[in-house]
Amino acid sequence: PPSSGGGLSSISEGGPGSPTGPPVISSEIPPAYLTDPFSAEPPLEHLRHLDATTATLAQLLSAADADVHLHSARIRAVLTNDPSVVGNYDPQTDAQTQARMLRRNAAEEER
Repeated sequence: PPSSGGGLSSISEGGPGSPTGPPVISSEIPPAYLTDPFSAEPPLEHLRHLDATTATLAQLLSAADADVHLHSARIRAVLTNDPSVVGNYDPQTDAQTQARMLRRNAAEEER
């Protein structure tokens, strides 16, 4: 498993991918990412930040996407041992995220 060296346990985040601005997010990568990044459960900080009774579907989907992006950034930060990945992650340049978006768009067009 990746080591927690290189400052990974104290990566600060700016809520990459957050469409509504960063909610209050922990300033550390959760320990589960450091021990086994592929089995780590995303904490869903952006979704938890919303009021489920007043949030629109668009806001919920946007928050879910932001949580997916943050989860991906955390995994990449651990795998590359590069804390800057969390703050610099861009879903527009990530091949896996782009493939996911293409699949989602294709599914929506089929409806």
